[in-house]
Amino acid sequence: MARAAGAASAALLRDDPLAARQALQELQAACRSLAPEEDERFGRGFRSSDQALHLVIGNTISLVVAGELDRASDEFVWVQRTCRHCHGLARAQGFLPAKGPLWDVGSADPPTPVEKAQSTDSER
Repeated sequence: MARAAGAASAALLRDDPLAARQALQELQAACRSLAPEEDERFGRGFRSSDQALHLVIGNTISLVVAGELDRASDEFVWVQRTCRHCHGLARAQGFLPAKGPLWDVGSADPPTPVEKAQSTDSER
């Protein structure tokens, strides 16, 4: 998701609608929608954030398709804010480390498999 979000941001900065659309669709596909029954496991804030994320990604894609790249860029800020809000919830509830970068993945390195992802606070 982080790589797709970075690619979408870069494409919007370059005014590249094809790359932006592809990256946004990858981002959307990488994030499954939480089901109502998952509220008990994660809490209501997570599903609300998840619903907001899918809404603003969809809005951003629609604006890119319409050729409204300035407005798409403005909408994409809300994608990033929604991600950060959800990360804050996850940190507060102990799903993620309380501080430091969330994952140790370098942009020049091959993608780190999810099961090997670690934070700077990981025991590994």
